[in-house]
Amino acid sequence: MSFRLLLLFSTACCSLGFAQEPASVGLTGGAVFSKPLLSEFGSLPAGTTTSSTFASVSGILRVPLKGTLFIQSEPAYVRKGLVWSETLYGYTYSLTASADYVELPVFLGTSGILGPISMYLMIGPAVAYKLSEKTDFGVNRGSIPDLYVRYDVSLNGGGGLLYRVAQPASILLEARYSFGLNQVNESGSGMLRSSEIRLAAGLLFNL
Repeated sequence: MSFRLLLLFSTACCSLGFAQEPASVGLTGGAVFSKPLLSEFGSLPAGTTTSSTFASVSGILRVPLKGTLFIQSEPAYVRKGLVWSETLYGYTYSLTASADYVELPVFLGTSGILGPISMYLMIGPAVAYKLSEKTDFGVNRGSIPDLYVRYDVSLNGGGGLLYRVAQPASILLEARYSFGLNQVNESGSGMLRSSEIRLAAGLLFNL
């Protein structure tokens, strides 16, 4: 169902028609600040969650549409993480988990140009597929089931700046927020959704 929604979104964007500007490709690297939204964890209280920081790399394909609109895809390798702790009856329970995903977001954006600088805003869905996971629950290291589900669906919004340094090349600075739409706890116990802030820098080249 998630893939069908993503395909429908892409088709609808493309149906707006293409402009004469060339498409662009690029590569970015940056940081992901992951702090899941946790309302409870099984029979235990919500406890305390802290942010985890991971590196992320992604490619970019930007296709201009009519006017100032564009469609942008950013296939990425990204890590999602959870650091949770709770103290009950004088004993502190802690859980750390990290999962590696391949993610495909598709954005609809709009841009404005001011001299060599182009500013843009964008919004769109993303579907991520889990490759691997590591978990640690106190002394039960590696002995508990996976926490994260195989697929994570999210809504992303953000923007950035493009600074043209040469005719075909621009420096890109981008920030966006990702909000999970589905329950990512594999066991279904508790209420856990992904939530990340992503900061990236890279290069974009006109084709």
